[in-house]
Amino acid sequence: MTTEDLRREVCSLPGVASAEVTSQAGAPPLIRVWTDGTRSDADVQRAVERIAVGGLSSREDASRRRSGLGRSLEDTLPAAFAEPVPSHLVADVVASTVAGRFFKLTIEETAGSVEILAIDDAGREAQAVVAPGADGLTTAVASAVARLRGFPSPRRVVVNTREVDGATVVTVLVEMPSGIRSAGAAIVAGGLPFTVGRAVDSALNGLE
Repeated sequence: MTTEDLRREVCSLPGVASAEVTSQAGAPPLIRVWTDGTRSDADVQRAVERIAVGGLSSREDASRRRSGLGRSLEDTLPAAFAEPVPSHLVADVVASTVAGRFFKLTIEETAGSVEILAIDDAGREAQAVVAPGADGLTTAVASAVARLRGFPSPRRVVVNTREVDGATVVTVLVEMPSGIRSAGAAIVAGGLPFTVGRAVDSALNGLE
């Protein structure tokens, strides 16, 4: 079973809203799952475990299966079962509360890296590291805002800036790992990275 086949099968499970599958050389795949609240995390975990174990090559020995996917599946499914992630899927569906919206963006620079910190109006935070390259900052902003909202990091982000009736407008197109696309826009207020974050937040509204 390919990584994409595994991701599709996991996404087809009841209770799973979205999933990412990352292959690892010499180890079981890393599976990240976002639940929709219609099934308990334990039920989803068991269902994903059955698929993941079944997707392993028959050549892999039992000890590898136990170490990678056995009773410590939380290690390979961190988003749904281990991390206290602020999620629109969990907060809105399970707890019936309204998740916070993107409110503030900070850029933290050290000698070794540059990190983006997105913060919502409830004080929750999500981080992303800026990768080298011209699009590194934009991608990190989009990833941090998406994680803050409970989404996986976008697979692709396209940003366009133009003047509209005397105002500078930033338009963002995000493509999620599932292939779904959504667009959002924001008038420049404050720094450009913050405005990009607001536009990404707007785009994510279309995915709820």
